[in-house]
Amino acid sequence: MKGEPITFQWHEHPTSSHGPGVSRPSAPERAKPVALLVKQGRGRPMKVTLMAESNNLAVRYAENRWPGAEVEVAA
Repeated sequence: MKGEPITFQWHEHPTSSHGPGVSRPSAPERAKPVALLVKQGRGRPMKVTLMAESNNLAVRYAENRWPGAEVEVAA
């Protein structure tokens, strides 16, 4: 299968940041699920549930995963 195209490949944003404490909690035992709305450009918003210690940290994690996107806590 060497050199054959893969049907689905995940493309990361070139400026996105990932890792413990950056895009996910560094202490998962204190994290709780937080529902967020992520709006990228003119596309439809997506609802994402991230594990985070607080709502503010969940927004920061989402902004690190999707730079330039509007992120808000879902009601």
